Amino acid sequence: MNVSRSLENARREQIKGKLVPGRIIYHQFMFGRPPKPHWKYAIFLGVLQYEAYFLIIGTRPAPFIQAYEHLMDDQVEIYVASHDCLTYDSTIDCHSTEEVRIHDVHNALVSKPENLKGMLSDACRLKVCEVVEQSVNLEGFMQKFIITALKP
Repeated sequence: MNVSRSLENARREQIKGKLVPGRIIYHQFMFGRPPKPHWKYAIFLGVLQYEAYFLIIGTRPAPFIQAYEHLMDDQVEIYVASHDCLTYDSTIDCHSTEEVRIHDVHNALVSKPENLKGMLSDACRLKVCEVVEQSVNLEGFMQKFIITALKP
């Protein structure tokens, strides 16, 4: 095994060790119709059958979310003051999750480890868990998955 391959494997293992529930990452997600790539901050929740699950962080809720009270109820504010990896005070979208193949996430973070950011604060974790528990937009299984992943 050559040295560069060995270093890449070591970096991959280091990334895997740091990618734990509550970790904030910066990643390219596909959104919209037709889907287009968008760079977003996101909160890692865990892996189910090779798919990594995330809650997306946005600067402000999208207009379609703002139009519906039941979707706005599932938004949690997150502040730069307690999350210095963010650029702006933002909002965690808790009404749905995004899935990405975990292998793709690992590859992206190995090539750009600086996109592995800080951890979600305990106060923010608690607020997300409260909102998710009351959500009418998430299925019961996903509610339990998120709460289990983020419970401080």
